[in-house]
Amino acid sequence: SFVAGIPKNSYEFYVKKCLYLNKRVCLCDQQEEQDPEFKVQKRLIKQIISAGTCSREEFISDRFGLVYCNDQQFYYFNPIDQQIAQFTLDVRQMQQKLIQLNPAEIIVSSSELQRQLQPVTEVLIQLYQTDDFRSFSQPHRLKAFDQIYQFENQFLQDYLNYVNQSSKLYVQPRAQPKNPLPFTTIQTLNLQQIIKFLQQFCQTRFGKRYLHQLVLNPYSDQTQIEKMHTQVDKNSNLNLSKIFDLQLFSFKPAQNVKILKSMEQIGNIFQDSNLLAQIKHELAVFSDVEKLCLNAQLESQLSFIKESLREKQKQALQSLNLQPVKSETFDKSLTANAAKTCLGFTDEFIVVGKQIVSEAQLQQIKKKLKYADCTACCYKFEIPEEIQVLKQRISEFQENQVQTRVQNVFQLIKDNAEEMKQIYDQLAVIDVAQAFNKLKSKFKTSWCRPEFGSAFSIKEAQYLTQIGKFTPISFANSQISILTGPNMSGKSTLLRTLSISIILAQIGCFVPAVELKMPIFDNILTRIGGYDFGNSTFQTEMMDIGQILSLATKKSFVIIDEIGRGTEQIASDALGQAITKHLQRIRAIGVISTHSQQLCHVAAAMGLKVYEMEVFQSMKKIIFKYACREIEGQQQSLGCEVAELAGISPEIIEKAKVYRQKMNESIQAECAGVIEAILND
Repeated sequence: SFVAGIPKNSYEFYVKKCLYLNKRVCLCDQQEEQDPEFKVQKRLIKQIISAGTCSREEFISDRFGLVYCNDQQFYYFNPIDQQIAQFTLDVRQMQQKLIQLNPAEIIVSSSELQRQLQPVTEVLIQLYQTDDFRSFSQPHRLKAFDQIYQFENQFLQDYLNYVNQSSKLYVQPRAQPKNPLPFTTIQTLNLQQIIKFLQQFCQTRFGKRYLHQLVLNPYSDQTQIEKMHTQVDKNSNLNLSKIFDLQLFSFKPAQNVKILKSMEQIGNIFQDSNLLAQIKHELAVFSDVEKLCLNAQLESQLSFIKESLREKQKQALQSLNLQPVKSETFDKSLTANAAKTCLGFTDEFIVVGKQIVSEAQLQQIKKKLKYADCTACCYKFEIPEEIQVLKQRISEFQENQVQTRVQNVFQLIKDNAEEMKQIYDQLAVIDVAQAFNKLKSKFKTSWCRPEFGSAFSIKEAQYLTQIGKFTPISFANSQISILTGPNMSGKSTLLRTLSISIILAQIGCFVPAVELKMPIFDNILTRIGGYDFGNSTFQTEMMDIGQILSLATKKSFVIIDEIGRGTEQIASDALGQAITKHLQRIRAIGVISTHSQQLCHVAAAMGLKVYEMEVFQSMKKIIFKYACREIEGQQQSLGCEVAELAGISPEIIEKAKVYRQKMNESIQAECAGVIEAILND
């Protein structure tokens, strides 16, 4: 824990920064008058804010909500939708749920769970070793902060009370998608990076949320994809950045202007909506907060009060007999240089720059005005009471005049929550469609849309986040096929490019390729690379492949990279052949990469296509072409040559080449019996 003071006029910036870094923030009220000698003042903690329980619009980033995991219990607290959900999940399901929910704060009850969940999220996971969720804090660390300890113990209870007392705009969560991408696909394709890459082109939080869910749950219906294409083709260039997020509506006076202006802007977009027409009627009498008056007489009264205020402020400054460089009312904080020569009003003080006042003048001013504070650049004095009264009258006048209109608009929103939610869903689609157009405009490369049919082929495709940095990839096949080639030849890049291209096609986005022909897949199932999360590498791989096989159908696209890399060669070959046979039997489309000579021979005998990454060998040099070609089952083995390039001694390489030749002859002899057994199965 640490304590730091921050400027009041910019505290929102610092609080948001702290929440982004997963720090909790105590907001305090000062209990004593400001001491001119800068002695420590007594303060009382007013509120504790955390990233996961914060519902204030000014503090929320792209992610929100709190997740608590305890053994197999998974709790999700959403302060925006005002929902609480509980799930019974195993660790792998928790990993997938974390990626889907994308919470701002995660708390776990054990270090083992912390270690298993941390790799799937960018949020720093906090550990509280207790079974009681209401007791978040650790007293031995907070002995000097009794109030913080007290607030921490009430942290959850206060939040639950807030949820129960709040007016619930939404109660029912969205329906769960039928075929969400499995965890192994999300993790091995690093879809969180893809999502973040695409979200940079969105303007709104709700657009980013929609895109996040869309990538994790691509459309599986051609009609939905074509609707997104239609929206993208409209190529609307709407500025949505200032539209207030419906999920952040709290109906507080501080948000009135933002919400009302958002409703006015949305009404201009959806002109055929009866609900928005009613809202626009309520908003028709004003264009900004100063014109929220009901008639000309009231507007005249407001103008008179404002003119009186300006005159009083001018007289107050003239009475000080100073010659400032700058004299006005300051709405925002000043720079250090400007503050030294200024004379004017802020919301709370009269500010006098130190360079324009002598010591004698300062003493005279202190007789006229009540001294409040000083900084390195200026002196601050309290605003005279008569001016404060005028400012209060203006504030009350405006607030009273807007209240009726505000209440009418908010009541319309509450009474038609479902329709308003549908309108915002349409806005999210518009935002995402505009993001797709911005993506296409930013990168000057070939972009295409898929042609839907039964066959699969792609020409000159590029990896989304590395456009222009890799050799374009072409591939064609309408069944399970085998891909082989030496390390560093581009197998994994090819597999990821195929998978990402299909996901882009099925969310309605442009695909960075010259041409893409494909069926619509009910799921994209991939297992590329290696990770473990606490289990052995081989066990994790088998768990992933088991999940893939349980979900795979004839409408699935399946990618498996190097089956059985973590176990002995015989078991690896046997598993590879059995899995390949199963996927062929159910008629799935996809690619299995391997270094196994035996699997290549067996696959060719089964009638499957075998592809090899093209490599050109000249003298002692190996040139990778990063393209694939179909072969008859006998791959070109270049592992020894790659090892030589990596610095293995020539003597060892020569012996390895002799052994390789003998082993190849042995494999060819053994394959005959294996092929016969598989074909007869």
